[in-house]
Amino acid sequence: MANTGANAGANTGANAGANTAEERAILLACLEWQYEAGCDGWLASDGAQEQGERQGKRQGETQGWVQAESLVRSVLDSLSSPASLSQTSLSQTSPPPNLAEGVAPRAMPRDMPRMMSEAVATQRKPSQSKPSQSKPSLLAPVDAVVEARKVASSCDTLEELEQAIRSFDLCPLKKAARNTVFAEGNPEAELVIVGEAPGRAEDEQGKPFVGESGLLLARMLSTIGIESREQYRITNLVYWRPPGNRQPDSDEIAVCYPFFLRHMALVKPRWLFLLGNVAMQNVLGERRGITKLRGQFFPITLAGIPTTALPSFHPSYLLRTPAKKAAAWHDLLVLRRAMQKGRMQEDGQTKGQVGGANARGANRGANLAANLAASSGVSQAEHPEASDLERAL
Repeated sequence: MANTGANAGANTGANAGANTAEERAILLACLEWQYEAGCDGWLASDGAQEQGERQGKRQGETQGWVQAESLVRSVLDSLSSPASLSQTSLSQTSPPPNLAEGVAPRAMPRDMPRMMSEAVATQRKPSQSKPSQSKPSLLAPVDAVVEARKVASSCDTLEELEQAIRSFDLCPLKKAARNTVFAEGNPEAELVIVGEAPGRAEDEQGKPFVGESGLLLARMLSTIGIESREQYRITNLVYWRPPGNRQPDSDEIAVCYPFFLRHMALVKPRWLFLLGNVAMQNVLGERRGITKLRGQFFPITLAGIPTTALPSFHPSYLLRTPAKKAAAWHDLLVLRRAMQKGRMQEDGQTKGQVGGANARGANRGANLAANLAASSGVSQAEHPEASDLERAL
């Protein structure tokens, strides 16, 4: 390697342009050593190379080569004079002449990596300052969920639970929301309707399902004889509006879910009407979509309370996709039939009474199916579910 350096230096002195490839090969070897020694960080921060990059890619590459040559030669010069090494700073060494001026690099010693490492360690000591650590504004999601469980379990009444939710600050959604939206309706109702999160109107008024989708839901419920919220209870999985009406993410739902479970434990509903994918998948633990599971009953145990869940489309989805309204109305009719049947079983009615009630229900169901199909712009003959409803009810 020493002979190579000497030959390269001699040839460069005679003809600088002829041996550019050899000179760059030597330089590459030097760069490899300086990389192993840790000098690359110093080189990367040098202003001359940054200036070359701003002048253009090609010009920047050329300037980078020149700067690398200057660095390597400065280190070599320092190594050749150990006595002056401690008094010389890499940043103070003046760059030697360019290769184009015919100056050859020195012959490189065999122990170059060790010597260069020692030189860099002498000239550049690591910083002793510790990186600053900023405190997070909220607890980590896991800690927030643990705290939510602790707070929710301490609530013995719905009033205490609502106050605890309003005072809870560990859900990131609360910062951007105007109001906490808890629940409305009869606290002893056998039917609880569950959505995913408040929308803009709900956030403004602090009540669930009061916007356009809430009005549609109210009209749909009225078709099965549910005219007032005194006949049911309605809530969401999340109590604060996500920005831009987006769906709540898994962390946001996880923080609010202990409060939802405590809510269900206090109300003890017999029926859960789950609106939309988010409510259905989180309550049922399902990955399948709402289109495949809607209209089916799922017996579950929620917070130790046995109940039956029925998934259906969310009203906001129905506003965007009116063609699905007929299917949603079908789900409501199925829910009504199940609730009526459950009440009759609780009342201990005889089989004859049950049969008479079912016959009357069939007539009402047939008329209602026809009315719903007509209101959705689909005739009963074109509505394949209308005849199914007649048989079911």
